[in-house]
Amino acid sequence: MNNINLIEMCCKCGFVHKDDRIKTDGKSYRAYKLHYHWNPPEGKLKHDNITLHATICVACCSDELDWNEFFEQKKLTPQKYIVPGSLNAPLPDRLFTFASNLYKKQTKYFQF
Repeated sequence: MNNINLIEMCCKCGFVHKDDRIKTDGKSYRAYKLHYHWNPPEGKLKHDNITLHATICVACCSDELDWNEFFEQKKLTPQKYIVPGSLNAPLPDRLFTFASNLYKKQTKYFQF
């Protein structure tokens, strides 16, 4: 594993899904809530070995949670990124512009 620390914080509501800087019982802090990941057009914000991962809660994407869409997207997660118990999936294409714009605003003001 590399020495890059990840912060997975929703770019809409600010919920922290994971923060490698916080350790509990020797493991990184991880919350269990459905969320999506993607690669924004401008790339991910990196500073001092910390990466702000592009993350958005599934519930922040629409008024009604689409369970089927989430679990279909989850099937698209590459094997090397599957973490037991994690509730993440690749961002659906239809949400790419919406989420990327929110992430861009988040990175503009985010302080490590």
